[in-house]
Amino acid sequence: MLSIADAGDGHLFKRCPWSSPRLVISSQRYQRERCQTARLLLGCTVAGLAAQSAGRQGHSAWLRHAATDPVRCCRRPCATPALGGSSLGPPAGISEKAPQILKELSQDPSIHESVLRDLPRQEGLPHGFDELNCLAELGDVPGAERLFEELEPRTSKQRMLINTVIKACANAGMLQRAEQWHERLLAKGLRPNSKGIGKLIEAAGKAGDLAQAEWWFDQLQSYFPEDAPDVVKYTSVITAAAKSGKVDAARDWFDRLLATGLKPNKFTFLAMLDACAQAGDSKGAMQCLKRMEENDFEVHMECYACTINAFAKEGDAERAEGMLRRAQSMRLNADTVGYTAVIDAWARQGGKAQAQKLLSEMKQNRVSGSRITYNAVINACAKQGDAIAARAVFEEMTSEEIGLAPDMITYTALLDAYAKSGMADYAQDLLSWMNRSLLAPDEYSYTAVIDAWAKKADVQKARKLLHEMVEVGLELQVASFNALINAYAKNPPGDAVHQVLALIKEMETSSLSPNLRSYGAALNVCAKANDAQAAEAVLSRLEQGNLKPNVVCFSSLISVYAKRRDVETALSHLQRLLQNGLQPDVLIYNCLLNACAKTHNLVTAESLFQEMPARNASPDIYSFTSLIDACARTGELRKGLSFLRDMQDARITPNELSYTSLLCACARQNETTMHAQLLAELETLDIPNKRSTPKSEQKKSWSRQMDVSKEHG
Repeated sequence: MLSIADAGDGHLFKRCPWSSPRLVISSQRYQRERCQTARLLLGCTVAGLAAQSAGRQGHSAWLRHAATDPVRCCRRPCATPALGGSSLGPPAGISEKAPQILKELSQDPSIHESVLRDLPRQEGLPHGFDELNCLAELGDVPGAERLFEELEPRTSKQRMLINTVIKACANAGMLQRAEQWHERLLAKGLRPNSKGIGKLIEAAGKAGDLAQAEWWFDQLQSYFPEDAPDVVKYTSVITAAAKSGKVDAARDWFDRLLATGLKPNKFTFLAMLDACAQAGDSKGAMQCLKRMEENDFEVHMECYACTINAFAKEGDAERAEGMLRRAQSMRLNADTVGYTAVIDAWARQGGKAQAQKLLSEMKQNRVSGSRITYNAVINACAKQGDAIAARAVFEEMTSEEIGLAPDMITYTALLDAYAKSGMADYAQDLLSWMNRSLLAPDEYSYTAVIDAWAKKADVQKARKLLHEMVEVGLELQVASFNALINAYAKNPPGDAVHQVLALIKEMETSSLSPNLRSYGAALNVCAKANDAQAAEAVLSRLEQGNLKPNVVCFSSLISVYAKRRDVETALSHLQRLLQNGLQPDVLIYNCLLNACAKTHNLVTAESLFQEMPARNASPDIYSFTSLIDACARTGELRKGLSFLRDMQDARITPNELSYTSLLCACARQNETTMHAQLLAELETLDIPNKRSTPKSEQKKSWSRQMDVSKEHG
């Protein structure tokens, strides 16, 4: 409970047992006032009490008005002839004397009793109901329930008291508790009214339970058809939809509100903007902003922040920043929330430079960054694998000037930066330090370090950390297993396939369900080990888990059979890929073309090459080289030379292998003219990845090939 004394310097003034319930202000009202106003109100209150005890009628009259509306009485100037003055402001000089007066009053509770007698009170309500209503406004459910038990025996207005407790539950977003109090109302044989049902709708809205919000809304219309739902109740349902991320439902309820002829208020629009932000619907957010402007509502920074978040979730950091600049052009001061939303948008795209630039702009504009702001910048550095920059931002965040305490997200982002930078030792040291400190690392922290050792292909250390997670009582994550499987893929030992299949089985038998990344990483290990049987087993288990293999999975499987030169089986898996509605990429075609070349299957190679453009897989240097190699191995020199020219026409620079296969074929078939032509062309071209052998020695080597071919006819 927040009292007047608590609203000011809480470390100086404790709430006395005699403080008036009418002098309790809600946190919502307090949030709209400056701390200076709250401190002034404290001084005025205790000084007013002292004035009354001293018989100064002017001050006691001010006190009685302040007790009824304390916040308004601290706004100056405001004419009030009823108080015999020109201002509602407090008596001069009394704020400075507040500490001394408070000390004197704490020793004389009788003064408080005299004030209570003068305060206006609604007839028929027990003494203490005002304080119950204040607790409800604050959402202080335990306090409201305790006070209810005291007031219940002293009044017959049970329904009003229970509705007030339901109001407290609604403001706290405690839907289940609110419904329990509704059951208590029914158990007393009392009939609920529309106000109580309305508060249940609000409770469901704040709890983000759309189904219950809609159900209570229907109950309201069924039992109280004469009381048409107002805009507040519609807004509560829209809020429930927004919190649950169901933007379509929020739109439907917004349209229903408009169909009734009600005008949405600013909270309705804010709920709609929040729904769009949750769903990443930037178009809907922009339409909502436009409607606010058309209805003459003030579009403040919070509205722009929701729109920025919508663009951020769509991955459009440029437009997110554009909305920030638009808000600034409207003479709105970009606050921490607005800047942080844009920084987070850039962080998701790995825009380290942009995130750092915005952080510098915040400092220049004297906008304080929050922990979330700095975490987003560290995350941006981590995605770029820049551990040094991430560490610099961390040190700035924890400096005496900024003074922000890092949390688990901060350390995990820093661990991720070390992992992506290949600094596994630094990541391990930080994890060890976290274990020694009061800030115990969580599952994501361990997974980041496992990933760091995986990138180093250190299977033993990665597996050790996985066991350590179990020992410290952390719940294993799918990402943790995936990181370990990737470690086997980096440098597979002899039993890598067996170990990976054991990990997949462990995941399947536990509460974890392997995802596509898990099976994809396992298939990659099988492909590197050239184990077709294990790869087929992994694919079968994937499909048994109600998952559909993606292009990466099929690519690994096709690669296994391509390496084994089993073109027929590889092509059958290509057909399965197409039947699943997937499009093969250029890597899959290159695997197949290479297998066709090594098996001297030019017809299939040409067929695959010709269908590549139709599959949006543009042939690259490896595609052409494999096709040229297939031509050379089958003795189709003219066709191979034609593909070499097509390659050059496509502005793809051939590599050494593109020429070598044709040169060797020319040597085998005694094609001296073509051999000399290709050799001269090779010497004049600036070919990347050419061997370091001097040109003169390369020429002698290729010439020797031609001579040997002649000798052996």
